[in-house]
Amino acid sequence: MSHKNPWLLTVILMCGLFITPGAHAEDRATARPKVEKVSWCIYVNNAPNPVRAFGFDIIYPTDALVFDGVSRGELLEKGFRFFGSNELRPGRIRIGGMEPGKGVIGSGASGRLVTLTFVKKKKIVKPAFKFLMVRDDMQAWSLSVKGDKNATLSLGKCEK
Repeated sequence: MSHKNPWLLTVILMCGLFITPGAHAEDRATARPKVEKVSWCIYVNNAPNPVRAFGFDIIYPTDALVFDGVSRGELLEKGFRFFGSNELRPGRIRIGGMEPGKGVIGSGASGRLVTLTFVKKKKIVKPAFKFLMVRDDMQAWSLSVKGDKNATLSLGKCEK
């Protein structure tokens, strides 16, 4: 076999080098571990007063969870045009809202206020959540981070 066109052999070899890594990259992409997300909900249980404004911080265990986001619960769906959440730093989330119109949370209301979503880093044996700096119309409410339905504001596993 004669090598009259050495550049042709070089081109063929180079094409093989450029094609091969792409195929391996696809294999690596499909081999990524599955991300498991978990949700915890904050519930209002028989609100003792109407809520036009609220704010609080949630402390969460950074050794087990990575914050992913907050979504509105049914109590905020018809109002609270001014609503927001922010992770101040890993392990601390600030959530707050205000309704200048008629879409307030009424006295005696119960239901889901917000859903917190996290990426699970490891199994949570005993979650170490905590409410801090509860403000405005929820300031005097009783609190629970164990899903206690007797507390006015409670955080627990989301109900289906």
